[in-house]
Amino acid sequence: MTPAAGASIAQQQQPPPPLAEDDVQLIIQAVCIATCKCLPSAQIPQAAATLLEPILTAAQAATAQLPPVPSPNPAIPSASPAQPAATGAHSLHATHPYLAPLVDRLACLFAYIDQREAVARMLAASWQMLNELFKRCAGDARIIERGCRCLRLGVKGAARAADPLLPSLLEMLALHFKATRHSAFLYILSELAKMFGREPTHVPLLAGITASLLLDACASLRTLQEATANPDLMDDTYLLANRVVSYAPRLLLDPTVMASPAQPSLATNPAAALRPDAALGALLDSATAGVLIQHREACCSVLNFLMRLLQPSLETALPGAQALVQSTFLPRAPLLTQLLLAGAAGALPLARLVEVSQVLSALLQTWGTQAMGWMAAALGMLPDPVVSQADKEQLLGAASAAVTLHASGGGGKSDPTGPERLMEGAIDDFADLCRQHRRRFYLPNWLLPLFFE
Repeated sequence: MTPAAGASIAQQQQPPPPLAEDDVQLIIQAVCIATCKCLPSAQIPQAAATLLEPILTAAQAATAQLPPVPSPNPAIPSASPAQPAATGAHSLHATHPYLAPLVDRLACLFAYIDQREAVARMLAASWQMLNELFKRCAGDARIIERGCRCLRLGVKGAARAADPLLPSLLEMLALHFKATRHSAFLYILSELAKMFGREPTHVPLLAGITASLLLDACASLRTLQEATANPDLMDDTYLLANRVVSYAPRLLLDPTVMASPAQPSLATNPAAALRPDAALGALLDSATAGVLIQHREACCSVLNFLMRLLQPSLETALPGAQALVQSTFLPRAPLLTQLLLAGAAGALPLARLVEVSQVLSALLQTWGTQAMGWMAAALGMLPDPVVSQADKEQLLGAASAAVTLHASGGGGKSDPTGPERLMEGAIDDFADLCRQHRRRFYLPNWLLPLFFE
C-alpha cells in the first residue's frame, strides 16, 4: 500500500465534523414537519413526545449543572426596578454554551409541531425545566431571552389547549418579571391576553396579573431618562397595553372586574389585584414622561397606545370605558399636547410626525375646543421671532377645522379631506417651519418642561 493510499484510508476513517447548530435545528424542523404531514392526527402527540424526550433530558441535565439559586439576604437591599439584580449569572451564557442551543431546539419543537394538543403536552412536560432555568439564570439576559422565546412559541403553538396551564403560566410570568424586569415576559403576557382575555372565566385572574405587571413596569419608566435606558421595556409595556385595549379591554378598563388570583403569590401588587384599571393612570404617566423617546419601536408603541385609547370605537367594545379613559387622561392632556408639539417642532424625528398628528387629532376629537386651548397655550410658549403669530394661527385654524369635521362626522382615515389628513398636513407644515429656522436646534426646548431638559 502506498503512503498516499494509507493516508486516504485514514482520512476516510475519521469521524465527520459535528453539525453546526443551525443545521441541527433545520433537521429538527424538517422532522417535525414530516411527522405532522405523514402521521395520523391521533399518533402525533406520541411522536412529539418521542422527539421531545432526548432534547428535554439534555436540557434538564444542563439546567441542573447551573449554579443554585442564591438565597435571599434580607440585609442586602433589592436592586432598583430599572436595574435588575446581578446574581452572578451574567456569565452563564459563556460558561454554559450548550444551554442556549438546547433551549432553541426545544423552541423548534414548539414552533413546528402543528397540533395544539401535542404542543400543550410538550409544554406541560417542559414546565419544570423552564421554570428552573428562569430562576437560575435571572441575571443573564441572553439566556432569559432565549427561554422566553421558547415559552412564547410554546404558548402560541398550544393556543387554547394551554388553558389548564394558564394559572401556572401567569404565576411564572409575575414572579420572574418581578425578579428580572425582562420585557420578554410582558410579550408572553400579551399573547395570553390576546388568546384568553375575552373568556369570562379567565378575566379576573388575567386582569390582576396584567395590572400588576404593568404597574411594576411603569415603576421603571417614570422619566424620559429611565425610558431611554430601557427602550425594550418601554416598547413591550405599551405593546402589552395596546393588545389589551384592542382584544380584551376589560383587563385594563373595567373597574368592576375584581381580580382574585388563584394563589397569593400571584398578587405582586395588591392594589392592582383589586382594581385592574389602577394601571391606566401609571401607563399615562409613563407615556407622558417617555413620549419623546428616540427609540423608534418604543415611541411608536406609546403613540399607538394613546391613539387607540382615545378611539370612539372603544366605547362600543366596552361600555363605560370612554368615561374612565377621559377622566384619567384629562389631567395629563395639556402637558401631553405640549410635548407632542415639541416632538413636531424637532424633538422627534420626521418619521414620527404621522403618529404625532394622529394623537393630536384624537385629542381634538375627544375634547374639541378645550384641546384647541391646550394647543394655543403650548404655541404661546414659542416666541414670535421664532414662530410668527400668523404661523401659529395657521396651525390653530387647521385644528379648528378638524374639530368641526369631527363634530359633523365628516371624513375618515382614508379620506384626503378628513380631519386626520388635515392635521397631518398642518403638522407637516409646522414641522418644516420649525426645522428650517436658524434656531431650530433650540426651538423644541421652549416647549419642554424643566424636568425634560
